[in-house]
Amino acid sequence: MFKRFKQVFAVLFVLSAVLASVPAISANDSAFKTNMDGWSGMESTWNVTDDGYVDGAEQSNDDIALSDVYVDGTKDFTYTVHVKNTGGYGVGLVMGVKDKSTRDNALSTCLKYIVDPDNVHYAKNYLESGAVQSSVLGAVPCADRGLTGVSEYSLGVVYDADSGKAVFMLNGAPLHKATYDDTEALKGYLGLVAHGASIIATEAYYYEESASLKTNLTGIQGLDSSWVETPAGYMDGGEQSIDDIAVSDISFDGSKDFTYTVKLTKIAGYGAGLVLGVKDPSSRDEALKNYVYFIADPGTVYYKIFTDGVDGGPNGKGWSDLGYATVPNTYTLQAEYDAAAAVLSLYLNDELVIEINDAAAVVSGNIGFFAHDADVCILEAHYEIAGSSGSAGFDTNLEGWKGLDSTWTETDSGYKDGPEQTVNDFAVSNKQVDLTKNFTYTVKVKKTNGYGAGLVLGVKDISSRDNAMKNFIHFIADPSNVYYEVFTDGTGGGTYGAAHGVADLTEYTLSVKYDASKGVASFYFNDTIVSTLEDKDALSGYIGVYAHDANVYILSANYTESGSGSQPETDPGIINPGSGDSMSISAIAAVIVIGMFTAIRFTEKKKAERI
Repeated sequence: MFKRFKQVFAVLFVLSAVLASVPAISANDSAFKTNMDGWSGMESTWNVTDDGYVDGAEQSNDDIALSDVYVDGTKDFTYTVHVKNTGGYGVGLVMGVKDKSTRDNALSTCLKYIVDPDNVHYAKNYLESGAVQSSVLGAVPCADRGLTGVSEYSLGVVYDADSGKAVFMLNGAPLHKATYDDTEALKGYLGLVAHGASIIATEAYYYEESASLKTNLTGIQGLDSSWVETPAGYMDGGEQSIDDIAVSDISFDGSKDFTYTVKLTKIAGYGAGLVLGVKDPSSRDEALKNYVYFIADPGTVYYKIFTDGVDGGPNGKGWSDLGYATVPNTYTLQAEYDAAAAVLSLYLNDELVIEINDAAAVVSGNIGFFAHDADVCILEAHYEIAGSSGSAGFDTNLEGWKGLDSTWTETDSGYKDGPEQTVNDFAVSNKQVDLTKNFTYTVKVKKTNGYGAGLVLGVKDISSRDNAMKNFIHFIADPSNVYYEVFTDGTGGGTYGAAHGVADLTEYTLSVKYDASKGVASFYFNDTIVSTLEDKDALSGYIGVYAHDANVYILSANYTESGSGSQPETDPGIINPGSGDSMSISAIAAVIVIGMFTAIRFTEKKKAERI
């Protein structure tokens, strides 16, 4: 029996090693790719074929299929579908279905977003006096989006829970600049719709996230124009048509190398891109006197330098000269400056377009974005100075930093809190403290305004801000006191600290020093002990930083164990709550081995009984 067990174990050991080296195969290998469950036609036999998910023959108008995914309006989400109209009027997606018990009930209250022969539009179905009414809420002519005669496209909706706004997407770009803010109408089940047409859907995906602007720029604002953050990105305002400009509080002086990169989608119109060297950002009129823009229009990618309001003329290359047969709506522009040579190199999608010599004076000033008689959505914007990756002001030996439902960004001034949250604004690292060792966690804070800021530890669940706030410790300084507070199941346990004359301080250092032999953590403010805590359960968890109704820059955040000062180690095997990580194949093989061993023992026992 033992010999047989060894043989089985050897086979399974080899099998587990082989399987562990093979990538997982998707459970969804059909022509209809989706991460959504429960798909079913409403009184219509939708079927998955070799081409995709195809509508049934029973309904001619408003033939819908729904999933089990229900949107409740409390979380960011992105819903996208890829569909093909194989004949008829319009096809697209449906959402906000309140009741899917019958087709009539489903259609009585919902939102439909479709492409018909003339327009891309979204409409709301609602009940009035017992009858279903439909109202078109937004529409763009197909000709304006290059869809004349096109039968296949991607449609989507991106929603931001904090603002309650949604943006309707077409082929990966915003349909138009308008946002939709009727959260109640968005709540409900998600699905597909064929409106007097036949449809083939090849993709349908739902994710609990929105796009928003990814940037390390700070202080961005439109000049005499209401540029606005949307779930899809940063969009220009409606007040200006030509020369619509937004600037940040980041500026260059021409003495250091830098790179400034902007990725954007031109929704409609003429040209869009980036600006540099804005000498006076106090108003639009002043900004437009001295600056340089680098933009792409339908025919050319080029720059212009303006001096005292005088246009220096365009310099650049045509799209065809750069190897493009068609002009993309989404592209990346980059300005790279060599301080020693005083040369500014301008790139489109990583390809050099043109260089500007003697550029020190040209680049000196603020940086930002530019829309030239166009509707634009800025997707990403990052800068780097002299190899600092835009984060010279944030000194840390921790990794995996992220804001929780808040876009904390690394800047030259430090790690800056996001604009989305006021009270309880978290950013966390991927480090969990090791309570078997002595450790010191030290954070240096620069508070620019507001109430309190500091550090957090003992965060049990970093999958979301709401989950993080259930169980954690914050240690902060406010205008009157320095204190820590332990939160258990969302309830604070009272503050422990003292007044330390912090009202006028803008910069200070907070530390937690843990003695593993005693199980005691000591809390320090500028090297002065404030209080202690003996509670391993409360202390265990992730560490991070914290803004409590304040705007802050975190200048440093460093962690050392046993006084070694060594780089903290992060266990790659840790599974973050809500991450979706699962049991490894090797672990599964081990379970199989145990099962096989049990089966062998059972078989041997039966043989013995028969003898």
